[in-house]
Amino acid sequence: MDGIKRLFIAVFLSITVFLVAGCNLFPFSLASTPTSMPTSTPYPTFTPPPTMTPTTIPTATPYPTYTPFPTATPYPTYTPFPTMPAPEPAGINEWVVGHYWSIKVEDVFVEEELDGKKPDEDVFVIVHVLWQGNDLDIKHIMYGADYELIDAEETQYRIVGMIYDAESYDSFGDDAEFQPGKWVWTQASGSASKTYRLVFDVPLSAEGLRLWFRDFDPIDLDLDL
Repeated sequence: MDGIKRLFIAVFLSITVFLVAGCNLFPFSLASTPTSMPTSTPYPTFTPPPTMTPTTIPTATPYPTYTPFPTATPYPTYTPFPTMPAPEPAGINEWVVGHYWSIKVEDVFVEEELDGKKPDEDVFVIVHVLWQGNDLDIKHIMYGADYELIDAEETQYRIVGMIYDAESYDSFGDDAEFQPGKWVWTQASGSASKTYRLVFDVPLSAEGLRLWFRDFDPIDLDLDL
């Protein structure tokens, strides 16, 4: 019995010691002490954004006032030159004066044959032209080939020859005759003068025939064929 008691007591003490030790080792095993919440950090005080100073919009520079183009001054109305009446052409025995020479028609006549030669067209027109130098300081040449006939239609007829003495070239010499395809030329100075007998081959249809020399005004021959 004593042994049992001692065993019982030993067990009882062991249990008691265990319980006491357990309480010390696990103080919160049965009941937990509440842990206080941490103090919350307050939000920072609201600081309003700084007042924005409005930026002044610069005053727009206005476009310059539109200035219209000036009204164009119209060209003056064209005023044609007054029609000048054409000068009357010189006629037979009237001088026409140029720079180096003066000329005039002394005579004009028509032939159907000259010294046995017939025209290729219808008639020969023979024109006697007197020319004279205008106080020429140096010698200038007068060509018989520089003369032409012009009709009312502006058709031109060149000379087909001249009448002169083949030896002396005298237009009125004893042996003067029609020289087909030939003409005289003369060197002259001062106021030298001479008559050329010009021959033209012209159709009967030609009207208003005029004699023309270089840049002179034509001379009206007043000739009806």
